[in-house]
This record gives sequence, C-alpha cells and structure tokens, in this order.
Amino acid sequence: MTRWLVIVAITAGCGNVKELPPPDAPPPPDLLTGTLRNGCVLALHMDEASWSGASGEVKDDCGNDNPGTVVGQGTTTVAGGVRGRAGSFSGNACIEIPDAAALHGAAGLTLSAWIFPTKLNNGDGANGVISKRTAAGNEAEYSVMVWTDNRVWVDLDGEADRFEGVKTITEGAWQQLTVVYDGARTATQRARVYVNGALDVTKAETSATLTAYKSTLHIGCMPAPTASPPTQQNFLGEIDEVVIWNRALGDAEIAQWYANTRP
Repeated sequence: MTRWLVIVAITAGCGNVKELPPPDAPPPPDLLTGTLRNGCVLALHMDEASWSGASGEVKDDCGNDNPGTVVGQGTTTVAGGVRGRAGSFSGNACIEIPDAAALHGAAGLTLSAWIFPTKLNNGDGANGVISKRTAAGNEAEYSVMVWTDNRVWVDLDGEADRFEGVKTITEGAWQQLTVVYDGARTATQRARVYVNGALDVTKAETSATLTAYKSTLHIGCMPAPTASPPTQQNFLGEIDEVVIWNRALGDAEIAQWYANTRP
C-alpha cells in the first residue's frame, strides 16, 4: 500500500498543501534506460544538495569514477532543474574533471547537456558548456559552446573544423544540446548537432578518430588562458543532466534521452 506524508502550511489566511513521498519511498527512476547505459562514461545529474568546492563532490552516475570539482566562486546547485536539482553557474566558476581514458571518444562520441542560459555572450566570448582543452587550439579534443548568433558551436579534434548549428539558443528557457561524432561515417556525415532531441545540422569532420589529449574536462566554461586578455569563456545560467558516451548514439536513442529528461 502506498503511503504519503501530507504537510499543510498555513500562510496569510490561506492553506497550501504539498504532498511529499514518505521517507522510505523508492529512489527516482533511472533516466539512462534501455541502451542508454551502453558506452556511458560520464553522467552528472547535478542533484547534490550544494557544492562547496570540495574535491570530487559532483558525482558521476556512470560508474567510471569521474567525479567533478567546482573551481571558482558562486556556483552551486539549485532547485528547478529539468530533473531534480541543477547546477547554477555564476559566470565565475566551472566544474573540472581530470583526464581519464574513458573520456576519450576515439572513433565515436556523444556529448549532451541541458542548459538554461540567463545571459549569452556576456562579454566573455563564447559560452562554454562542455570542453576538453587546455587553451584555444591547444590539446582541444572536443568542445560544445553557445557563441556567435547564439547558436551551438562545436570543435572536434582541434579547431580547424569548427562548425555551428542552425537553431538559435534562447535565454531564460531550458534547451537540450547533443553533439554526435561518428568516425565510421563518411567525412561529410561525421558530425551532427541536435537541439531538444531533433536534428539541427549535419557537418563534415576530417578526422576519422579523435586524438586522445590529456587535457582536463570542463563543464560550464572553455579555458582560453592565452587569449588577450585571458578568459575562461564561462557559461552564465543553469546546466543539468550532462552525459558523455564513448560511442555515437543513433537518432532513436537521442530522442529517447530527450524524452526521459525533458521538464
């Protein structure tokens, strides 16, 4: 028999009723259903109660022991994510995850994140969402950002083939960005961008495999220390449900991931 704990709060002469599950309620369902667990190398649900900068406090749900650490000030978790809580990024901090063998895409890679930008192009150049590089053009394995014209921009295996999406990303709304690299395809079909589970654009990528660099993985920024002036190209807003797979997801899987996580 299902039991519920009912809490009644009385304020200013009116009653607000909020139903909460009992303390022994089962955990929320696994979002990585079906084949979505296959090849998962990083899953940050951002559901921690808060972040303080403690080492490894941003938990990885894929079982590969790739936790993250908040570096900088003013970034923690908040209620109201697409599922549970979300990471709130102040524009002055980001999450760092040390390099690991599992984080290299080799011949297949999928990057996905939900974003809620509060201000785009805030004077810091690109708005970094997911980035594995040490500087612009230096050990740049892969990067996903929102940049010129408020579109999704992607770097794969360096920055020579940088490309942009078509759809405009808006401030003040949740949007899911997914980038797929498939080295097994012909060069003109290797890179795809999806917005909210739907294909946005297909682009060419010359590399049949991605070079495995030892650069740190960043969530919420894209380091550019050699720029003038140096910058982190931070994201300002909220990020949730960041997942990396070391394989190329198909259209049906991307649509399923969107359906599993949409608010």
